[in-house]
Amino acid sequence: MTHTSAELSPSLTLPDNSVGGLYSYSALLASISAGIAATYYSITHREPLVLIAVPLSLAAAFFLYRSVSTSTPDTISVEGESIILTNVPSWSIWLNKAIVPLVISKRIEIKKADFHLEWLDQSLTWNDLQNGKSVHLANSDEAKTLLAWFNGHGITVPPLSL
Repeated sequence: MTHTSAELSPSLTLPDNSVGGLYSYSALLASISAGIAATYYSITHREPLVLIAVPLSLAAAFFLYRSVSTSTPDTISVEGESIILTNVPSWSIWLNKAIVPLVISKRIEIKKADFHLEWLDQSLTWNDLQNGKSVHLANSDEAKTLLAWFNGHGITVPPLSL
């Protein structure tokens, strides 16, 4: 099997596989609109209590924006016997098929022996078996390059799920 230079490079930038569909973008627009509407209502009706809705709708907009813009780590690299993931959505909730990252870790270092890949609902994920969390790496339609890169670096990959 021959490997291209991209497959054997020590670092790989992951494509943004955010799954923000029409519903996620609609909810994002609705939460921003709710904040604007609450501000307008508060001013026109002189009702300051309505302003409580502004930070709530902006917080919802923030998490929805992260959902539609960030669902995978930025880069993955191999340094010796370790795999390094940067800007990792390390604690997320899944709402239907939208991944909403609540915590983003700047850097996660994993030993190759502890790096277990598997498919979860057509999503290539790394499962941290000791801490009980999963990190979404790629969707099945965009995982071929990533699987070839892992294979080129001696990392066991699961068969492609279709």
